[in-house]
Amino acid sequence: MIQDEIAQARTRAAFVVIDLEGSASRLASFAIAESDLVIVPTGDEQQDADEAIETLAQVTREGRARRRPIPAVVLFARTNAAVKSKLEKHINGQLRAATRALATELHRRTAFSSLHNAGGGLRGLDPLEVSGIDKAIDNAQAFAAEVVDILEEARHAEVA
Repeated sequence: MIQDEIAQARTRAAFVVIDLEGSASRLASFAIAESDLVIVPTGDEQQDADEAIETLAQVTREGRARRRPIPAVVLFARTNAAVKSKLEKHINGQLRAATRALATELHRRTAFSSLHNAGGGLRGLDPLEVSGIDKAIDNAQAFAAEVVDILEEARHAEVA
């Protein structure tokens, strides 16, 4: 049914975002097959990087099965905004060298974590209760702009 849901959503919006759990599943396969871009979130930890690599391999397998390339990028999420440890820098650098990764990282911010409790969007959070909303908004906007740029690049490449 996810393919029907995606088709319906495409009639109502310029972009359809599907957020799935990180495990390989039939649902993930269907979503990957329908994707113009797969964003694989990871942290600056080895376990996360290993899972990201496995997910990228799944995207490659799905693309082969569908006889079309399915673009994928790594998104570093829940990362430190200020200082990274040597190990975090090493893991981040190794993964960036091995695959395409977004320049923008979604940093560990209270505002992002608060969305799970409060619901809604960042602009709806109360600045008296949640700190760093403005920085989170800036971070989210940079991420969104980079994703839109990648999708527009892909669209122009298809036309050419």
